[in-house]
Order: sequence, then structure tokens, then C-alpha cells
Amino acid sequence: IADQFRESCGERPSVERDNPDVRFHLYIHDNRATIGLEVSGGSLHKRGYRQIGHEAPIQETVAAGIIRMAEWEGLQPLVDPMCGSGTLLCEALMHYCRIPAGHLRSRFGLESLPDFDTAAWAQVRAEAQAGMRPLPEGLIRGSDISKETVSAARANLDRLPFGKGVALTTLDFRRIPDLAGTTIVSNPPHGIRLQQAEGMETFCR
Repeated sequence: IADQFRESCGERPSVERDNPDVRFHLYIHDNRATIGLEVSGGSLHKRGYRQIGHEAPIQETVAAGIIRMAEWEGLQPLVDPMCGSGTLLCEALMHYCRIPAGHLRSRFGLESLPDFDTAAWAQVRAEAQAGMRPLPEGLIRGSDISKETVSAARANLDRLPFGKGVALTTLDFRRIPDLAGTTIVSNPPHGIRLQQAEGMETFCR
């Protein structure tokens, strides 16, 4: 691509490597190359809410998959008793409130394309935002034994619309009084995920 510009225009364009205007993806398999033009401006698993993390956080799209596999649609409360920095809670919030995956993204790759339609894009975004719905009180809550990770979860949730409505407490999961009638999701901190020799038998003592 750079050589073609150089041959046609006498010089190659300057490209920002970390945040380019337009990305091309090249995939080669069995001597066959597939070239793709990315219009999102980076992977959509990077939601933008996780400003503060903790050790071994779960990937956002994996967390979103867990929420969907749990078949939770907001008919009963959802609880993460070992919430860490709150990724599962954030994805549950986005799922229930219908928050678009790119809601916090400042720009998309398609905005740099020559045929980009500003008015059409504004309408698409407005329709997506109009489809969001508020979070009922008490529907989503989380807790963790660590004050630091609860603070991280609070900071991350507060970046999302309706995130302040997610209740958080600092609490050992073994001291939670009652979880009857709730959907429980969690990503327990154990074993090689935290680069520790101990496994679940130590975690559950």
C-alpha cells in the first residue's frame, strides 16, 4: 500500500502506528491472502469502560458471552460475589440496558473513509442511544473481599450510563447472607490465572 502511494504521488503517507485512521487486516492461509478493511477503529472488545484493572481481568467479550450463556434477561437479580474490577457487572449492565458496545468510543474507522456520511452516522448513533433503557434499583450488584478491586469496579461502572445504579460492597463471599432467587456469575481468582501454585483447594479453605 505504501509503495503504491509512493509511485503515484512521489511520497508515502505518514501513518500513526498505534491509532491509524484506517486499518487493513491481512490473513494468509494455504497460499491464499484475504485483505480486510476495518471500519470499527479497533477491536470492539475494548469497550472503553475498564480504566482501572486488577490482576488477571477477564476479557470483555468473554464476560459478555458468560452473561448470554447464563440466559439472564433481567427477570431476577444478578450478583457477582467476587466481582474484581467489575467486568462481568459492566457487561451485565450493558446487556440489560442495551448499551452499544462502542458507546464510549470517540471515533470509528469508517469516519475516515472518503464516502463517510456524517448525517447518516449521526442518525444511527442516535437510534442506538435511544434504544437504551434505565437500570431498575437492585437488579445488578457485586461484592469483593478487596477494597481496592471494589473501588476499581466502581470507577469502571461509573463510566457507563446507569452504572451508578449497580450496588457494590466490600465483603467476603462466604458472608453473603442470601443469594436465593438470583443469577450468580463470577470469575473466581485462583490457580495459574494469578500465577500461583495453589489451586481451588486453597481458595476454598
